[in-house]
Amino acid sequence: MHKSGAQLVRYALEMLSIQHTFGVLGNHNREIYNELKNSSQIQAHLVNQELSAAFMADAISRTSSTEAIGTMLITADAIVSQGVADAFVSGVPLLIIAGSGARERDGINSQPLMQPATKACLKISHYKDLVTSLFEAHQIATSNKPGPVYVEIPVDVKMHIEDIDDPLPVHLSAANQSAPDQEQIDGTAQLLIKAEQPALFIG
Repeated sequence: MHKSGAQLVRYALEMLSIQHTFGVLGNHNREIYNELKNSSQIQAHLVNQELSAAFMADAISRTSSTEAIGTMLITADAIVSQGVADAFVSGVPLLIIAGSGARERDGINSQPLMQPATKACLKISHYKDLVTSLFEAHQIATSNKPGPVYVEIPVDVKMHIEDIDDPLPVHLSAANQSAPDQEQIDGTAQLLIKAEQPALFIG
């Protein structure tokens, strides 16, 4: 079956029971936002600035009793250290997915900025590592003392399309857990969106 990198990102987020993402649309994450439009599980919310996205994702993690941790979808040029640092100090798990340029010189190197405020900074350089790396990021974010994990995905990895013959990896905790408390998660998301007005929504 043909799968793009963006489709694999969507698959991994669905396996991780993610219900909402928060972020700002940019040239380096557009493919993922376009793919999330096809998801019946995930609602992608566009907000006015990355700091708002950080606090909204933080609130999802704090109010959810499931594995559906708060998730940000931004670009690697974004400066979001304040909201992420608050989650880091408070032990709140966040999954921060940042789209970046295809080459090192495309934009700034955000990893040194994010390292002090996160449990780990990952950069996915190979298409076949997308799903397992996102699973790993989720595991790091939720294990021991929880905290934010930053995952950078270059645009060429997201756009790459390849035939996949083997079954895609399955996230065991997501497969075994009970259904998420959708009403609680959606209620929190709607309160956050109202507080952020005027915010945009992709559904």
